Amino acid sequence: MSLVNLYREEARSFEAQLHPLRQTRAGIIDALNSKRPFDVLIIGGGIHGAMFARLAALGGLRTALLERSDYAAETSSRSSRMIHGGLRYLELGDFGQVFEGLRAREMLLHDAHHLVKPQQFLLPILPSGGLSRFKAGAGLAFYDLLLHDRKRRHRWLTASELPKELQPLVSRGATGGYCFFDALANDARLVMENILAARQEGALCLNHASVESVRTFEHMPAEIGWLDRLSGKSHELRAGTVINCTGPWVPYTARLRPSELRQRVRYSRGVHLIFDFKWEGPALLRPAREKGQHYFIWPHPLGTMVGPTDDEIDEPQSNPAPTQTEIAALLARVQEDFGAERFNLSRIRSAFAGIRTLPVRGSGGRTAELSRRHLWVHHGGMLNLLGGKLTTSVWTVEQGYQLMLKLAGRPKSSLTLRNRKLPGSAYYLEAVGQFNTAALAKGAPAAVIEAAVARLGSRVRILSELDPELRTLSGFFSAELMLSVLEEQAESWADLMLRRLQNPLADLEPQALKLLNDLRPEGNWLR
Repeated sequence: MSLVNLYREEARSFEAQLHPLRQTRAGIIDALNSKRPFDVLIIGGGIHGAMFARLAALGGLRTALLERSDYAAETSSRSSRMIHGGLRYLELGDFGQVFEGLRAREMLLHDAHHLVKPQQFLLPILPSGGLSRFKAGAGLAFYDLLLHDRKRRHRWLTASELPKELQPLVSRGATGGYCFFDALANDARLVMENILAARQEGALCLNHASVESVRTFEHMPAEIGWLDRLSGKSHELRAGTVINCTGPWVPYTARLRPSELRQRVRYSRGVHLIFDFKWEGPALLRPAREKGQHYFIWPHPLGTMVGPTDDEIDEPQSNPAPTQTEIAALLARVQEDFGAERFNLSRIRSAFAGIRTLPVRGSGGRTAELSRRHLWVHHGGMLNLLGGKLTTSVWTVEQGYQLMLKLAGRPKSSLTLRNRKLPGSAYYLEAVGQFNTAALAKGAPAAVIEAAVARLGSRVRILSELDPELRTLSGFFSAELMLSVLEEQAESWADLMLRRLQNPLADLEPQALKLLNDLRPEGNWLR
């Protein structure tokens, strides 16, 4: 190792003692290899695993989390990005789910306000829609009961008052529509901030680390064998309790392959399309002819997003891609309402698919009609989460935490994540104001500043510490590239572009690539 790299490693080692987010991957692995058992191991780094690790560490438990790919690499970064009560669940009679969703939405608008923003929606009333004006109005009145901001109460718009973007629905018989508010979230960044918060509380979190085996014993800690997928080296740790938050792969995780839990879940694919134009006006919730079927149109940082589909599949899929048939079917639904002038294949900028996990209750029905409520199941020596939603993840995790304490013979806890701001929401106005002033003075483009603030919130202040000149490379601050590697554990191109910087269409210039590789003296970063 060169003298420069040796100095860099020594500096990082010292800094990690003062700053847990600067701990190197090697340092985290060394800590995981400690002979001392962990109180809890969480398998899976999606929204539920990240929140569970945060809550457990906050409760003073010695906590570890292992994620086989990257944080939020699967379902938690392939969502509809909505934080909502679930107006359509009223149609299915699931009032409890709506109530929990509304409470969670208001909480996230406070605790993660840099990542979760209010969004106006329009629900048109059409002859072919599944909701009558009376039923929709009653549901929205229920929505309004839990609003913290009374300015977001729903209201009726006549057909002539509908925004220009939605006027094509009038020709299809729309008599008007209800304006109401829900929220949109940056799903992958919401996961990342919970990981950061967990690490700040002392949790050891590692991505690209797959659990290969779990051996449980009646009165002894479980023995977990895991693989560092970057080095190919196998390791072991012990934990008093194992929490399985692997989403669609819960029945297949570690010792559960194959598991009877497979009979307790069903899967569906949700496809979304992103078009290359900006959607003006309110987002659209378009009820469909069939009960439980619908689609949305709403703004996305890359343009306009349309979706989702809801088609049952037999087995979970890793990194699923939309098929031509799915894209054509979704396009046909939208074109029926809005024509093909803008909503056509040539204007699709990106497309993605995600897998929903739906706990089995009762005798069947289409997946679109199944409840989205989760289940915690103790099986195979682990506490396993079946299903779960982005919106209500905090309630799901807090319920699981209490179950874990009960199984471990510990007293019930009053600990909660509610009203605890995520790192990017703390001191927001002060930090963002100072950063904006500094970045504009350095000549940074306003669009680059706005995008960095949207991703990082008040954490943008760290960019000035990493690079006082606030230089920009490839449309990003060079310091944000550094931050993604030094604090957010980005290890690959997909980690960086899909879930940290969140522009898969961008090309990094040579200077940016050199900067990234200089941050990894042990080898080439781009692999």
